[in-house]
Amino acid sequence: MLERYRGGSELEPLRLFRDFQREVNRLFSDFFGSVSEWGYYPPMSMIETKDEIIILAELPGMERGDFKLTLTDNTLTISGERKEESLPEGARYLFNERTTGRFARSLTLPTLIDKDRIRAEFKNGLLRVTLPKHEETKPKEIEIQ
Repeated sequence: MLERYRGGSELEPLRLFRDFQREVNRLFSDFFGSVSEWGYYPPMSMIETKDEIIILAELPGMERGDFKLTLTDNTLTISGERKEESLPEGARYLFNERTTGRFARSLTLPTLIDKDRIRAEFKNGLLRVTLPKHEETKPKEIEIQ
């Protein structure tokens, strides 16, 4: 249960926030089940520059053949499967926080993309997809006469 803040060290509010976050996570876990029951959910970032959209996806322990990329209209989808490691004969988990399973993440891109210039690199478990913006969508300065 949460307690009312009664002063104390400067770090006390952070501890209270962590306690609150832990309680919310417990409530959601009770209602929806744990994240591992949902399958693997790779963390991702989308970055926009003047000329391109960059997608970063963390896929540790995976190889190029474990996932695929598709672009349909203005939606980029990363899908695949993170396989569970087999344990040695007679071994058992004491605890396991690593999630496995099939996944699909679809991201709606905020602008038109030049589909012929898309690049994807995968190195050390990090997927980097560079999606150049279509020329028509880039801002164009208009000269005033």
